[in-house]
Amino acid sequence: MRKFLISLWHDLNADNPTEQQLKNRLKLQQLKQKGINFFNENPLIIPFCLGLMILSMTVVLAIAIN
Repeated sequence: MRKFLISLWHDLNADNPTEQQLKNRLKLQQLKQKGINFFNENPLIIPFCLGLMILSMTVVLAIAIN
């Protein structure tokens, strides 16, 4: 029983991706790398986005109160 459970566990953890899955993983990895490069080249984009979010929430709150 123990050998069966161990073999079942290894079968469940085995990764045999198809060709399409490999293409998708490669594309996702490339997109993540592009995103990392974008944020490294533009360090002020995050504070800018946070500022826009705070400004928009302030406007929404002002409209809701009024």
